[in-house]
Amino acid sequence: MTVIKIEAVTDLLCPWCYVGKRNLDRAISQYRAVDPTTEFEVAWKPFYLSPALKSTGML
Repeated sequence: MTVIKIEAVTDLLCPWCYVGKRNLDRAISQYRAVDPTTEFEVAWKPFYLSPALKSTGML
C-alpha cells in the first residue's frame, strides 16, 4: 500500500481555493479508480495574510 501525503495551504474565504479543493478531490477519486490500494493523507494548513501580526490586531 502506498501513502501519498499532500500538504495544502489554503484560505477558507478564497473562491479559487474552493475550486482547487474540488479539483484535488476529483484527482484523488480518479487516482483511486486506477489504484484503489493507494491512501491519501491531506493536511490542510491555513494561509496567513500577515503572519507577523500580533493577536491584539493593528490598533
